[in-house]
Amino acid sequence: MQLTRKKPWPKDCLQIIASVTSESIIPEGEAKRIETCADCGAELTASQRTFDLAMRNPSRFDRPVRYVCVECGVQYDINSLDELHDHRGGDDRRLF
Repeated sequence: MQLTRKKPWPKDCLQIIASVTSESIIPEGEAKRIETCADCGAELTASQRTFDLAMRNPSRFDRPVRYVCVECGVQYDINSLDELHDHRGGDDRRLF
């Protein structure tokens, strides 16, 4: 069995994982952003609220925001993360 080595989570940006537009479940009436996956170029629909929270996060340190789709996002090593937040459902839950 061959193990696939995952990519390290980037340290030079704040990376947001978002759904491809066809699978987006952002509630009707909530502000949305159309973004592009930085890895594969897929069109993504992301919550404006998530972007706003990311911009206010003190750990951002003026790093740029980078979007990736779920399929590309799972190729990154979760063990190399400094911090993880879950914004699904409108909450801001810091997972670690």
